[in-house]
Amino acid sequence: MGQSVGSGGRARELRRLMQLLALRVRVEVSEPDGAALSARELSVLARLVLGGPTGVKTLVAETSMPASSMSSLLDRLESRGLVQRQRSAPDDRRLVVVGATPAATAAFDGLAGGLDPLARWLAESLPERDQEELVELLRRHT
Repeated sequence: MGQSVGSGGRARELRRLMQLLALRVRVEVSEPDGAALSARELSVLARLVLGGPTGVKTLVAETSMPASSMSSLLDRLESRGLVQRQRSAPDDRRLVVVGATPAATAAFDGLAGGLDPLARWLAESLPERDQEELVELLRRHT
């Protein structure tokens, strides 16, 4: 990590990573009724909610998914009202930017629920070295 992060910044990072972990657990234990997001859908949606809108080509590169698979995944998320595609240039149909909808952001934030107090407590009570180790563990497993 190298760079020191204040307890507020560390708490925000811990909350974000715990959100991803909570979402992953929720997806993996949910019933296979077709309503749950797949791990790949969750990963892309989390990227869009946390990182903001981005180009489809960037998502393909970041996830190492084939473009056709990414297109299908985005179709599914769009049909559920979780993402929205927009042309980044009106005269070039190839350049498409994808962003999370307000509904996706609200759902993602709703899952965080009680994580803010826990993240603040961890950031304030754990020694910095332990915080860095926890952040690294969460990054590797989310």
